[in-house]
Amino acid sequence: MNTWIFRLLAVLLCCGTVSAEVFRTTLGKLEFDEDQPGLTEVLDGAAGWRWAERLAIRFPGEAYVGGAGSGIKRADWPVVLRVEDGGKLRGWVDVFGRNGSAGRSFGFVFDAGTALPCSGDEFAEVKKQSDGTLAGLEIPGRSWFRHQAGVGEVNERPGFRRTDDLEDTFAVFSGARAVAENLALDRDLWLAGGKDGERVMTADIKGVTVKEIDWSGRLTEGDAVAVDALSLAVPRDQHAVFFPSVAKLLQAVEFLDERLDASGAALGMDALAGVVARYRKQLGLDFPDVAARLLPVESVVLTGGDPFFPLGTDVALVFESKRPGFLYQSLSKSVGVKAEKSGATALEWDGGGDGGGVSYAGWQTVDRRFSGHVLRKGDLVVVSNSQAQLRKLVMVGAGVPALGDTDEYRFFRHRYPLGAGESAFVFVSDAALRRWCGPEVRIGASRRTRALAAMSVLACRMVAGDPPGDVYQEFLGPVSDDGGSPVSAVFGAGAFLTPVAELDLESVTKTEADAYERWRTGYERGWARVFDPIALRVELADVGGGLDLTVLPLTVGSDYQRIMELVGRVTLEERARMIPEGSAMHLAMALDTGSPLFRELNENMMPEILPGLRAKPLGWVGESVSLTIEDGCYWKLLPDFPNHDMAVLESLPVVLRVASTSRLKLAAFLTGVRAAVE
Repeated sequence: MNTWIFRLLAVLLCCGTVSAEVFRTTLGKLEFDEDQPGLTEVLDGAAGWRWAERLAIRFPGEAYVGGAGSGIKRADWPVVLRVEDGGKLRGWVDVFGRNGSAGRSFGFVFDAGTALPCSGDEFAEVKKQSDGTLAGLEIPGRSWFRHQAGVGEVNERPGFRRTDDLEDTFAVFSGARAVAENLALDRDLWLAGGKDGERVMTADIKGVTVKEIDWSGRLTEGDAVAVDALSLAVPRDQHAVFFPSVAKLLQAVEFLDERLDASGAALGMDALAGVVARYRKQLGLDFPDVAARLLPVESVVLTGGDPFFPLGTDVALVFESKRPGFLYQSLSKSVGVKAEKSGATALEWDGGGDGGGVSYAGWQTVDRRFSGHVLRKGDLVVVSNSQAQLRKLVMVGAGVPALGDTDEYRFFRHRYPLGAGESAFVFVSDAALRRWCGPEVRIGASRRTRALAAMSVLACRMVAGDPPGDVYQEFLGPVSDDGGSPVSAVFGAGAFLTPVAELDLESVTKTEADAYERWRTGYERGWARVFDPIALRVELADVGGGLDLTVLPLTVGSDYQRIMELVGRVTLEERARMIPEGSAMHLAMALDTGSPLFRELNENMMPEILPGLRAKPLGWVGESVSLTIEDGCYWKLLPDFPNHDMAVLESLPVVLRVASTSRLKLAAFLTGVRAAVE
């Protein structure tokens, strides 16, 4: 468990303790265990700049390390402890590095019988110093420490105005929760809610002005292109992930569950952990895979309104079936059983469609932890967590353009033909990117981030036993108490925020409009002429898999620009595409030896690096290069390497293959390299 979370839980569990004794000492006077390497250096060290190492204490009761001024030895830092039973108690001092992760721990014993008692005021003062230190770190639970330290309250108006918080939230995708916990709440929440009075119609705000690619000439009339049947059921401005069968969908779900949990833990992005399972449970689709494989489904597409999955987004699974009536009844019954167990309330269909052509069953809890809606329209059956998403799907072809009807989609389906071992096909259209970058989605996402910050404050008050108050009511609307968690009538609950598509964004504040304009102007500087639609083909196998990604045409200043120059118009040869047996990873790239960048490397850079080489030493290089990282015992030994140890790279099992056009020139090159090295 993350040690900061452990600390937070310990504080919560100890809240309200009144019968314990409190003591004060210093770090240097704790009875540390003998022979602990590094302890002397820690105690002799002093407070430094804000990213220096930090300390925390794990203890059976409560224990806090107070703040200290710059230059004061850690041994003299104040420590307070609350003990309930007395006697000798064991604890640990944890030393945290710059990234907040625990690096070292030092054990100690505290004897309450010989310690110096202190007053409640002294204990509270050191605790407040400790909470203030934690409130200044970008760690989980920061809102709680801000509340405990009494900083950042709404009635504490600073003497300066922060101008970047509101604009920063426009750039937030999956990191919105972390941003929310680190926002100052003294000004911008009110501005985002309309406190400044002046309103602007969202439709009147200029969105991104980057032009769309002209797809008309990229396919000839003779190009026969087969598109997914379900692409005609998806709005052109939504992302889409197509699966050829339920079996492929379940395979992808298993793959994502494992990878997102692992990557979330490794990168500190806890919101990614379990995100697939959370949505599956929310939709009421968490029934056994064996049962899912028996459903009469031909193909599936996952679609939705925006990419904000960790905090809450409107998603839908659209099923193609030859027996839509049976499929609708089966899913309605299954989701209904899950809804009853979750205590969800049944809902009526809220408009859209042609009356008799739509069948609907839906259930939802107050906090949206369960939100399952099943709809049938003709031969299509849809399961979604949002009626707003269902209404848009119902209108496809009757006012809402379909993705499969666009030249853009046909172009990418020509590049990635249907079938051919495909497990999934991911497509993000120009229209989807344009809408995600538009004022409605960006301002809506910004409001949700700030709403989460406000609800974090209210949750802290509730945990501490204080009334939540109505200070945020103008922004959040009425707030109810759902078992200690605040639920906003406008933004929902922290576990699942109201999707942007469901927010009323007909008008926004002038401050929001101006902030969006500044964000849009900066964003557009990175684009040359057009947006970069994205297509990804996924091929999953029992062992390994493959990804084929196309991003067209890339932005100005892209990190890929140099690679594009090296590739030029050369097509990757088949031999370079072949993945050697026993590979853990294989990377291949075409090489244009006539490109200006390669000529610069060949004629100027290589002779400077290795002066002993002949003129144009790379004249033997062909039109491809590949790099293979081999599988083997190396990966089993990897955990034993110390962090950042160069031995990790030195021991990496790598095979480099470079196509050659001349054996003689290659031999001369290798001879020259050997002579230069020796």
